[in-house]
Amino acid sequence: MKTTVRFRLIHTVDTTESEAVQIPDWCRAAALFIPDIAAGAVTMKFMHKDDATAALLLASNNTGWNVVEAAIDSVDALTEVMANGDDPTWVNITPFIQGLGDGFIRFTCAGAQGATIDFKIVFSD
Repeated sequence: MKTTVRFRLIHTVDTTESEAVQIPDWCRAAALFIPDIAAGAVTMKFMHKDDATAALLLASNNTGWNVVEAAIDSVDALTEVMANGDDPTWVNITPFIQGLGDGFIRFTCAGAQGATIDFKIVFSD
């Protein structure tokens, strides 16, 4: 199974935080498209579904979200989802979502965005 989800960072709501995206329970791999953004690296946050409420999932809310880091090459090599200046690009975010379980993810740009940004994420089993 495979599905593509489109979501946004709406700069009039929050200049750095994207909308929340639910991880499908069947998902085993994911790729994220990051368009040309104004500035900064991109990191990922997670909220378990048991902790989520409609208010906490709003793009304007920064409470209850936990930063996700993935050790890609070794335990000491924590990395961002995308380093500053690598956009636009597709990123394999499978190492970031493995083991998270049921929940929601969102993405944070280190620099403020001056326009609405459209992301895409492809989930596959």
